[in-house]
Amino acid sequence: RKRKHVFVFPTVQLCREWTDQINASIGISNTSRRKFLVFLNPVSGPGQSQYLYDSVIKGMLEEAHIESTLIVTERQNHAYDVCAGTHNQSLLPLQQYSVIMVIGGDGLLYEVINGLAQRTPDGMSLLQQIPIAPIPGGTGNGLAKSVLFECDDEPFSLLSSVFVAIKGVPSPLDLSVVNTR
Repeated sequence: RKRKHVFVFPTVQLCREWTDQINASIGISNTSRRKFLVFLNPVSGPGQSQYLYDSVIKGMLEEAHIESTLIVTERQNHAYDVCAGTHNQSLLPLQQYSVIMVIGGDGLLYEVINGLAQRTPDGMSLLQQIPIAPIPGGTGNGLAKSVLFECDDEPFSLLSSVFVAIKGVPSPLDLSVVNTR
């Protein structure tokens, strides 16, 4: 099922008051500033991730009073290297972020999770502490679909995925490895 709501406000002030009320209802105050680390793969799927970030996601984060640091991946394993602190990358202080948002496909998500798992000395604890929010920008977007499926009938869409990330109600996920012969 699809839901579409369009609100037109006569003034910017009324729009701001409305967004402040929505933010307050999901536990976000004007004074609390959360920080998201955003990884974006500009070539995944149809190659629209940068456009989606610029036209939709960035505005949603700003309205929710979320400060974001954007890292646009430049090559394969770039996100892995940033998270693990390898390949001439200094160890990024990830503890300052409340969420790691991944805009792309399952491959970019794989890089982020595996980079964190290989990070020493704090990688495994960061995997337990910092929620990872998959945002569909790839071809399959399997994990993003699964997350939305578990979120009380949220329809699969970019807006729903970003909204779930902004709400900030993390859910644990078991990771596993399956080898077939």
